[in-house]
Amino acid sequence: MSFNTAKLALEGTRFSDIRHVTETGSTNADMKGIVRGLGRANTPSGNSEGNDSRAVILVADHQTAGRGRLDRTWDAPPGSSILMTIGFPVAEVDAAVRTLLTMCLSLAVIDAIESLGIEGVSLKWPNDVVLVDGNHDADASTSPLGYRKFGGLLAELVQWDPTDPFVLVGLGLNINWGVMPEELRERAASLDELAGPIDRWDLITRIVTGFDIRWLPLLEAGEPASLIGPYSNHCSTLGERVRIEMSNETLIGTATEVTDTGALIVDSGGERHTITAGDLIHLRPE
Repeated sequence: MSFNTAKLALEGTRFSDIRHVTETGSTNADMKGIVRGLGRANTPSGNSEGNDSRAVILVADHQTAGRGRLDRTWDAPPGSSILMTIGFPVAEVDAAVRTLLTMCLSLAVIDAIESLGIEGVSLKWPNDVVLVDGNHDADASTSPLGYRKFGGLLAELVQWDPTDPFVLVGLGLNINWGVMPEELRERAASLDELAGPIDRWDLITRIVTGFDIRWLPLLEAGEPASLIGPYSNHCSTLGERVRIEMSNETLIGTATEVTDTGALIVDSGGERHTITAGDLIHLRPE
């Protein structure tokens, strides 16, 4: 499938404005400029007249300054990965559940991967797509972490006008790396290891369509609890003993559940902790 075919497939949906660049520094950085040009803050009077707030998708073949959580860098060979950012207007979405947009997109990613006949891919809280050791017949490797990472999601709220907020949701997903470099093999994976070459534009179309039709409506209807069950079913973190590095402390315990706001509940010594952010590591059995 080509970009033009994908654009045609999304015509008539809220994601019909999909754009493609061969190379850029960061799709997230570019999207900030795109949505600023769409919103109320760009109108001469600063009011809603002429407001063009709408969802936009930017896809790049290659990023030279891609970033993940904690400002980590990530460079993928051109064309080997899905590298995209969705700029989504959230003025009509309850502020309390805007953080669940990444959950919606991660579930759409899992749906799309499974629709290709690929099984065993799961989610690691809060925002990673992973292959847990032994979860796929084609996976013969082991990792010191107990899983290898396909990619991840990153969300950011941008707001130049209080009435016109956007959430930018970035997705990086390894799909056609071939042989993963030796220095990455124990920690990273690519979907083509499990299913052969992946049609990038077809997978993008599947992800975006599922995001639009299946998962976003639940969030917009004020039904975040409807997301938690499916997310929990795909979350490999639940039931695991974990270590979470936070800004001012380190917590070790067992991940037990995900709340309606997307927070992780960790039981440490019989005490329940609600974790909203942190660098999480699955601890291997001793």
